[in-house]
Amino acid sequence: MLQNYLNKNKQLKEKIMKVENLAVTVKYEVILNDVEMPQEVYDELIEANEDSNAIDPTDPECSNSTAWLQDNIEEEDGMNLEYEIDVIS
Repeated sequence: MLQNYLNKNKQLKEKIMKVENLAVTVKYEVILNDVEMPQEVYDELIEANEDSNAIDPTDPECSNSTAWLQDNIEEEDGMNLEYEIDVIS
């Protein structure tokens, strides 16, 4: 991955920094139109929208919607991509 980046940006090759810890939050929006989903996925999404607008992938009560979202959303579908640097050291 780094090699591909360096090949595209040869002038940066001399200025490589070693970073011990990097945490990045990636946010993007995806709009899906005319999709079909099982009733239990729909119900979980409606409940999440009413409660907190968030789906916790580790929550067993969201397992259906988590699986469906993972199957139907890819990062390259995203709009308004934003990288937030949480930690760098």
